[in-house]
Amino acid sequence: MKNLHKVRSWPLSRWPDIDHQLWIDACAGLGAYGDQNPAFFWSPSWRRTIEHAYGRYVAWQALTPHDFNVPPADRLGPDAVTAFIEHLEMQGLAGASIAAYVRSIRAFAGAIAPDYDWQWL
Repeated sequence: MKNLHKVRSWPLSRWPDIDHQLWIDACAGLGAYGDQNPAFFWSPSWRRTIEHAYGRYVAWQALTPHDFNVPPADRLGPDAVTAFIEHLEMQGLAGASIAAYVRSIRAFAGAIAPDYDWQWL
């Protein structure tokens, strides 16, 4: 088995339990807003893109002092996302790639916690 701290993006099966369940529920129309949640209508391809991006975010969080017992929406604050962006920049990702990661993470956040104000993201 690979050392999961060296993997750039954690698969859905490796995500913290609460993150995993909130995402599955949103996509199945069982979470917040039920079948009115946008994630319920997203294509499998877009969902995989979001899973890869958020998987990279949680893999990065595992390398930093984050409490995975805190709901994911509370781990997606401005300071954490800014630090993640800086991490991606240090890895040499292009601005367009970083923007794509942020867009995908914003979609994830809106799906699992639609009542939060995500405009800053």
